[in-house]
Amino acid sequence: LGWRQERWLAEFAKIDPRAYDVSPDVYRPLHEVDDAKEATEAARRAGMKILCYVDLYDEGQPPHVDAYTHNWYPWESKFFAEHPEYYACDRLWEKRHWGVPEYCYPEVRHYKCREELAYLVDNYQWDAVYISTRGHRMPADHGDQYGFNLPVAEAFKERYGVDILTQNFDLDSWRRLRGEGITQYLRDVRELCNERGLSLGIGVPPGDHFGPPIGNIHLDWRTWVKERLVDFIVPGHANVVGKQKLRMGYGYVSSYFEGEFGLRPLPELVAEEYAPLCAEHGVGLWVHLMIRERLAKMYGHRYTNEMLRSIPGVNGLMWSWASKGDRMLTADLDDPTMPSGLAPEGT
Repeated sequence: LGWRQERWLAEFAKIDPRAYDVSPDVYRPLHEVDDAKEATEAARRAGMKILCYVDLYDEGQPPHVDAYTHNWYPWESKFFAEHPEYYACDRLWEKRHWGVPEYCYPEVRHYKCREELAYLVDNYQWDAVYISTRGHRMPADHGDQYGFNLPVAEAFKERYGVDILTQNFDLDSWRRLRGEGITQYLRDVRELCNERGLSLGIGVPPGDHFGPPIGNIHLDWRTWVKERLVDFIVPGHANVVGKQKLRMGYGYVSSYFEGEFGLRPLPELVAEEYAPLCAEHGVGLWVHLMIRERLAKMYGHRYTNEMLRSIPGVNGLMWSWASKGDRMLTADLDDPTMPSGLAPEGT
């Protein structure tokens, strides 16, 4: 069971008082019940494995900016509210991608790993950390709109001799440079998990770019697998949960908003790219089915549990629950590619 962190909201977020008027039953209990304590203790009693589910790109946003759910958004990270300069910015340094940190800042990586995550894993008895790359924020209007923060610009100029703020530059090299910040963050989290004896997994959109709503940042999952930075990976964990009025943007290399734009069909992608590399390096491979109903509506076919479960090398399926927690389903308890001690106690 992956337990998405309400403790993060309680400890690390500012909640807009107006949220209590709209949904008092949602936010008031945060300070009355320690859900992580209750969940981890219940998991121990039931003999279940439980994962500390944290987010890569879900810091909320200030109330004065447009939100995809309301005219205001109910919460924002305290850290990023105090340091909005750490959000990804546009080329003119005038607009921020609210809720989306730029991981090329060492300060961002340190805070997210050694302060936020360290607090969550040190105060509760988890079996693993699960990093989600989906969340709640407005999408970029354009796939390459954000990511021109100072450390990115300085690193690009040092490496290629080009100023991305004033000169033409190679987009792919810039996208890959931004992705290096995320890979370094995963190295930091891997070190933290090793210190605490925890396994580490990550859920990602399929393909080599994050896509909407984040942008065309290079998603270097192959390096994560080859270097065993993660114990398991979950392709298909995509950002497709927006409301009807959510802008999708344009200029994306790939996108699950419009079906599988720029992507091979998910079963083919998993079977021919993810499965062989994960098997070679002993990394568990699960597939996320959150998007199957939406894909069926978009272009007329549905991926079934049986179809994805039958792909050689797939260890299990992941399914999201809207209320609380993500369940990891139908994992093979005896599969050697599963992280030791992490497979669910049943199906």
